[in-house]
Amino acid sequence: SREEELEALRSGDRSVVLVVPAAAEQVFMGQPAKVEVFYDKGQEQTTSIVLSVVDQLLEEIEQQLTGKTRLLTTDQKAVTAEHLRDIDFLLPGILAMAIMQLGLFGSFNIVSLREKKVLKSMGATPLPRIMLLGTEILVRVLLSLFQTLLIIIIGRLVFDVHITGPWYQVIGTVLLGSVTFISLGYLLSSFAKSEESGIGLVQLVQFPMMFFAGIFFPTELMPDFLQPLVKIIPLTYLGDLLRNAMVSMPLAYPVVTSLLVLGGVAIGSVVGAALLWRWE
Repeated sequence: SREEELEALRSGDRSVVLVVPAAAEQVFMGQPAKVEVFYDKGQEQTTSIVLSVVDQLLEEIEQQLTGKTRLLTTDQKAVTAEHLRDIDFLLPGILAMAIMQLGLFGSFNIVSLREKKVLKSMGATPLPRIMLLGTEILVRVLLSLFQTLLIIIIGRLVFDVHITGPWYQVIGTVLLGSVTFISLGYLLSSFAKSEESGIGLVQLVQFPMMFFAGIFFPTELMPDFLQPLVKIIPLTYLGDLLRNAMVSMPLAYPVVTSLLVLGGVAIGSVVGAALLWRWE
């Protein structure tokens, strides 16, 4: 009976109690009919599931009583979503940092040659300065590609990191980042009179990039007063592009903005390094 079922609900033996009236004729005539639903308000999670099932059940019963065909049905297909792990975020950032360090510290060879007067001797030859600088940049780019391949292999074999983006996008991003930071390194070397002063200058530039470019944690976690600094660091945009290319992480900045920043730094550094170039 109604009272017995309600008492069972109060004692916890029922999840829900439906009181269905004898309303078949009323439904056939197109008139609404109410079905009383009693539930335990102390079990919100269970109740929400049960009430959803009850609504669907009543809808199907109504269709059978009225003979109406359901026009919209669900085609349920399960999809396993891939959730990014910490290493998926870190690996592209570490690659970006490695590209930066290779580019900035790679300029010390020129500083050493200049300090030892080797460049002065080379200046007496017909060798154009742009050819010398271009050759140095090409060597560093090839080293950067080899370094990228090594990091990706270690990430795949040791940490099971899958490259989800197209390879041409990964390689293109690495090439752009390599040219940018190699050019920036040679620009900085133009201001160094010795290897020691060059190391200090590069470290002065490198450390802010490492900690404020979102290499180890998202830049969104940084306080608001640091956000302008984050947005002027080229490593920020390289890391963002690499995460999108390697693990399909959503971009924090538009692609055009990232390309303009990295390309602008690369072109400006090459021009500056050529203008400030000296043989001794």
